[in-house]
Amino acid sequence: MKIAVDARSLSTRPTGVGQYLMAAVNVWSEQQPELRFALLSNKPLHAAAEAALAKRENVEFHCCPTPLLADNGLWWLISHFERCAREQRADLLWGAAGLLPPTTRMPGLLTVHDLVYRSLPETMALRTRIAYGLLAGRSIIRADRIWAVSRFTAGEVERHYPRRKSRELITGSGLNPLREQHRFDPSQLDELRQRYRVTERSLLFVGTLEPRKNLRFLISLMPALAAQGFQLIVVGCSGWGRSDLADVLKAPGFPADAVRFCDYVSDADLQGLYKTVALFVSTSLMEGFGLPQLEAMAAGCPVVAAANSAMIEVVGDGGHLVEGWAPKDWISAIEAVYAARDDYRLRAVQAAAMHEMAHACAQAGVALDGLR
Repeated sequence: MKIAVDARSLSTRPTGVGQYLMAAVNVWSEQQPELRFALLSNKPLHAAAEAALAKRENVEFHCCPTPLLADNGLWWLISHFERCAREQRADLLWGAAGLLPPTTRMPGLLTVHDLVYRSLPETMALRTRIAYGLLAGRSIIRADRIWAVSRFTAGEVERHYPRRKSRELITGSGLNPLREQHRFDPSQLDELRQRYRVTERSLLFVGTLEPRKNLRFLISLMPALAAQGFQLIVVGCSGWGRSDLADVLKAPGFPADAVRFCDYVSDADLQGLYKTVALFVSTSLMEGFGLPQLEAMAAGCPVVAAANSAMIEVVGDGGHLVEGWAPKDWISAIEAVYAARDDYRLRAVQAAAMHEMAHACAQAGVALDGLR
């Protein structure tokens, strides 16, 4: 069987969806070498994705842009994805980013990362909300097989779309086993601490400026946390000056020196930060899976997260889950985990090991047997 994969997420520096796709392709192509994966996109493969993808005979990438609106990925998916797949003589479409072409007649596997457009639509940009509102639900209803990245997301699919073609759901996700694991000697870690101004009480947030990540709430805790010596390093949130964070950060008396924003950091530096900060903190309102949280735990970084969505199953007993949004509860949780951080490091590593991409890929292989 040849699987045509929507690989638009690999044409830019891979983030959540792209990281999931690389991990899945790397694991699945090794598990089932008889399957062939044709990764298709309207733009060339990003160098970081090219370096992280397995070099196997059954994995190939094809750039097949549209004649018009060549930079518009959504237009490519609607108008060109199936055509490219047929040109590659594919048997199946894999909507790895959560969408399938609305008029396709080919069998389809759909990955569902979250249902934010149903549960928290007000946290999405209008353009994205409209696109997913029109296309994602239709994709879920019509897909021949559905892969939900967590049990939580699977439950959301069952709750919102009880009348769908795919009754059984593949569930799970995990880290990329082929990701380069950087080893650091003490001098390298010292250099990284100096460069990012990491202290013994540094907290780490990794994410975007999406409202559902709820970074504003975490920032609002910093006056109280800074008074106890904590600092916050924010990775991946460029352009905060144009967001609703600006009024908090520029408020009179706000401890500006206690918050450091970093846009892009290299994968090596991110792994180093997981190893040197005191805690990873996630204040997200909803996570379909929680890849940064899992990465942090796998590196032995204690995690404090909200007791909601997929955080309950991904972080679970490997970290500390906070119920509700009372600031005092979050501050107390951060203090408690910091005090017991050595114990939490061990728990984090053990919990992270429970989430393996190999298990989900094995389910996917079995699920596709019925489509051959």
